[in-house]
Amino acid sequence: MKHKERRKNRFDRLVLLLLAAVAIVPIAHAVRAHNTPKTEEVTLILRANALPHEVADALCASTTLQIDGLFSLSLIHAERAPATLVFRNSDGTETTARSSAREDVTVTLRGSGTFCEDGFLLAAHRPLSPGMSLPLCGRDLNLQALLLRIEHNGEKQQF
Repeated sequence: MKHKERRKNRFDRLVLLLLAAVAIVPIAHAVRAHNTPKTEEVTLILRANALPHEVADALCASTTLQIDGLFSLSLIHAERAPATLVFRNSDGTETTARSSAREDVTVTLRGSGTFCEDGFLLAAHRPLSPGMSLPLCGRDLNLQALLLRIEHNGEKQQF
């Protein structure tokens, strides 16, 4: 008789535990949805310096680019200019010259994420702030670009 009661108590505890788990899941989901920060659309301005013409052509022809190979951004505008190269002479002085073989490209990308105290989180995961070097990937393209600024509603964001 005691053996059956133990089994029944064990079964009742298991059922109670399962019911509690089933009740907790929707509550946790509701709390998480309520506390999720608002996603906002932003414009990112990046600059890639001294690119060969072929890479600049591929960058300007892209419609979407990825940061870290994960976060897709839409290319809005690309501006090309002859690259300004800095040379150090034998006496230690620096001189600049325009290069006809290389180009500086400034790209404007659109993406979404959330603003936080420390800056901006792209897709609510990747922290971004001006001055960062970011890996840009696209079709036939893989390069580093410097994040110049983040704009929201046409205004430059300060961090």
